[in-house]
Amino acid sequence: MWWAEPGTAVTSAVATSIAIDGFGIPTNLIDAGPWGITVGVVAFIFYGVFRGWIIPKPHYDTLMARTLAAEAALAKVTETNGVLADANLKNTAVGDTVIRVMTAIQDARQDSGDKV
Repeated sequence: MWWAEPGTAVTSAVATSIAIDGFGIPTNLIDAGPWGITVGVVAFIFYGVFRGWIIPKPHYDTLMARTLAAEAALAKVTETNGVLADANLKNTAVGDTVIRVMTAIQDARQDSGDKV
């Protein structure tokens, strides 16, 4: 059985350890000692980085640079779209004005009797 047998050296001090093939694994932080706590903290840090809870500074700087560049590009595209929309509106207004002026000139010629 892979659990420690009651009364053995592994379980006699504290009943919170597991023995696998004669090797005792403490399951209590006090029994683990400083090395066990260090291993636990390092494992938690690696797990936090893997899960995205902890972001290393160089990676964070890269993400922020990409975000700022994307925002600047979006602002430039928005400004360009605004300029193009204004130009389109002006061209449409000029086109409508030309059509109205030419129609008025043709109507005036027809009313005056000139041949068009």
